[in-house]
Amino acid sequence: MIAPIRSLVAVAMAALALAFALLWARHESGRRFALETERQDLRARSAEVADYVTAVARLEARIRGFQQQTEVLRTRMGGSKTDGLQLVKVMVDSVWASGMEMTHIAETSPGNVPNQGASLPSTKRAAYSISLSGSYSNFVAFLRNTSAWEINSKVESINVSANSYDTNADVVDVALVLSVIRREERKTGP
Repeated sequence: MIAPIRSLVAVAMAALALAFALLWARHESGRRFALETERQDLRARSAEVADYVTAVARLEARIRGFQQQTEVLRTRMGGSKTDGLQLVKVMVDSVWASGMEMTHIAETSPGNVPNQGASLPSTKRAAYSISLSGSYSNFVAFLRNTSAWEINSKVESINVSANSYDTNADVVDVALVLSVIRREERKTGP
């Protein structure tokens, strides 16, 4: 009688072992599926991160470009009190390069420029009255030189007339007023 019980116990243990093996295999396949899903998700996220890194690098390059353009604009639009002096220097260089003769230069009365907002720095207009003398072709060369200036200036007025002292028809007198807008630095502290 013990022998049949032992065989039944052995069969029951074998069935139990088989049931545990099937449950373990099912659990492992579910875990493998979850791991594979997580792996695919991590790959997708790493691809997104790589895309973000590329996008951030592009944005940083654009920001550097904008900063360089801002510096160029700040230089051209008048960055400080020295811009009036820069305008005079650029003007003298252009006159010399064109072959014109500068007969007079003087700073005219500066003016305030309306401010667009309270947080913006105040701006002043520095204007210069200039008299030139030379040939008409040299005057045209001077005007061409003004387009290459690295500072943004405005021709307020211009008057071209024949030279009254020289009978040579090619000599002209030019009276012009140039201005530059400059930012006034805000004073901080006492």
